[in-house]
Amino acid sequence: MIKTIYTYDKSGENLGEILREALAKVLVHYYPLTGSSVPRPDGEFIIELTKKGVPSVEALANCTMDVIGDIRVPDPNTTA
Repeated sequence: MIKTIYTYDKSGENLGEILREALAKVLVHYYPLTGSSVPRPDGEFIIELTKKGVPSVEALANCTMDVIGDIRVPDPNTTA
């Protein structure tokens, strides 16, 4: 799993929906990479397709990224 954060200056359009629709179109080509490697009875490994999709969270904040700090290290005391 790769965790990323994308920030945008909200300009009236539903950017979260636009990103989800774009991901749905492009990720369909990578479906073989969405599964889990599992062993077969003969010892060979196969990719078991899980069809779990991509988790997505949309949030609004009234601050700049410098207020939030280093997003690689979660800080439960940060409130924005």
